[in-house]
Amino acid sequence: MARNLAVDRLRTRAAERPADTAFLARRGGGWQPTSWHDYHERVRAFAGALLAAGHRPGQPVAILSFNRPGWVIAALGAQYAGGVSTGIYTTSAPDEVAYLVNHCEAHTLVVENPERWRRQVRPVIDELRSVEHVLLLEGAHEVEHPKACAFEAWLERGRATDPDAIEQRFATVEPEQLATLIYTSGTTGPPKGVMLSHASLAWTCDTVRKLLHVGPEDRLVSYLPLAHVAEQQFTIYGHVSFGPRLYFAESLERLPDNLREVQPTVLFAVPRIWEKIQGKLLEAFAALEGPKAALVRWARSVASRYWERRDGGARVPVPLRAQIALARRLVLDPLRRRLGLGAVRLAVSGAAPMPLEAFRFFRSIDLPIYEVYGQSEDCGPTTFNPPGAVRLGTAGRPLPGTEVRIAEDGEILVRGPHVFLGYYRDPDATAETLVDGWLHSGDVGEFDEAGYLRITDRKKELIITSGGKNIAPQWIEGLCKQMIPLVSQAVLIGEGRKYVAALFTLEPEALERWCSEHGFGALPVEQLVTHPALLETLQRGVDAVNAKLARVEQIKRFHVLPRELSVEAGELTPTMKLKRRVIAQRYAEAIEALYRPEPIAAG
Repeated sequence: MARNLAVDRLRTRAAERPADTAFLARRGGGWQPTSWHDYHERVRAFAGALLAAGHRPGQPVAILSFNRPGWVIAALGAQYAGGVSTGIYTTSAPDEVAYLVNHCEAHTLVVENPERWRRQVRPVIDELRSVEHVLLLEGAHEVEHPKACAFEAWLERGRATDPDAIEQRFATVEPEQLATLIYTSGTTGPPKGVMLSHASLAWTCDTVRKLLHVGPEDRLVSYLPLAHVAEQQFTIYGHVSFGPRLYFAESLERLPDNLREVQPTVLFAVPRIWEKIQGKLLEAFAALEGPKAALVRWARSVASRYWERRDGGARVPVPLRAQIALARRLVLDPLRRRLGLGAVRLAVSGAAPMPLEAFRFFRSIDLPIYEVYGQSEDCGPTTFNPPGAVRLGTAGRPLPGTEVRIAEDGEILVRGPHVFLGYYRDPDATAETLVDGWLHSGDVGEFDEAGYLRITDRKKELIITSGGKNIAPQWIEGLCKQMIPLVSQAVLIGEGRKYVAALFTLEPEALERWCSEHGFGALPVEQLVTHPALLETLQRGVDAVNAKLARVEQIKRFHVLPRELSVEAGELTPTMKLKRRVIAQRYAEAIEALYRPEPIAAG
């Protein structure tokens, strides 16, 4: 059987559809296309330049950039030459850049522009022992360093390389060979390099394609961090496997405009993005009055009933089909077009759990979202809730061709062709996570009677109180964000304590509305977080959350932080997961205060 890896698929597309557009990037006021032929030619030139520079098979190429054509050209170019690609989160501090580059011993470092060079690379360039070349995607003339080179000049060097030498190196790539390193976010320690093979990535794309039915007629927008496995699956491996037209967003700030211009047919987003869209729409709906408000309520009710039947596999009655057609024409289609989501036929959420109410909300605007659960260690997907067979509140069923089971302690175990090779240069962590071919996910869950997986929490994040009770914090934190409009982030506390407490941060837009309603327009946030009126509002929300919890799970006290937790402050990972240890250390004094006896009022 002929080899059929991502690099082979790119080559096939270039041969079969040379003039068709592969991807587009916005330059000079318009979207500039690159054909499949030119895409492959640039990837091959990158590989040729690596050979000319003495690159050896297996050596990594590290990439520090927002989503750009050069990112994917470098990644596939490295693999084309028998090397390894790895991405660096654009939010990384210089020391984090140095750690990752040195850990994987990258031969070449690709950097987006002079600003990233000055801010994230220049301070540590002398520490990057293995790096022989730094390639600037833009503005190389502004960077003076002996290792610096313009990306286009690098490609020209590759075009002058002996074609036979490139072909020979390309032919040596083996399916089970390491293709890419995905560095985990590191909630409790330094990031670990997840090793994914060419074969695993190709198998995952083939399996996902049968579930999603993505093809050349589709349009995708690349905007989430390419250092994360999920965006790589859509932007790199899925792209060359399925052949859709790919658009590179200009920036996160310009993403709303880019979505309106492109009107993608497939969109992947993390819960935080979906929830921001939901919040803005709910605010807009709340401002409607009279007939307009009634019309929107009717349209949302129709869409909710329609998708409940359709995604549940039930027949949609003729009257409901007529109602949804009218609701779309009058309300839903114009609304979605204004968001840039008018053509979306497949919306996917992943990388973190999303509240059940958010799924219901998007159904109500005729935009059902399908959840994927997984991790870097199995190329991204473990389970999926596919169109026509959805069970809200679950993470779906295991991918075809894989095995998922629950260990005695509740941990989710995964086995299949998509499971990783291990952690790069970390045999102890590999032995702990990969046991007899089973990937120990670190997540706790259960199957329902129909074989759908429900995630309850992270195994290592379970809180054990001083009374020996196990508490799943993520579910309760999700309830807080869902049921208390003012809360943007919640961190449950209680390990080794006699009761559960919480740290809250405030949603800026919700806080602004609250201040306007309560006459606190000019009061600084630092004073607001301790104001009795705000605390009373939050307490009512906490009481509502507690009503849904067992007594041992209930939040007894809380503290409000004066700012949101952030990646930049080291409190969140680049994928927005809580760094609980960092948070606990940074706010130790506030946490201790939550467990001191409350003062007794004089009387």
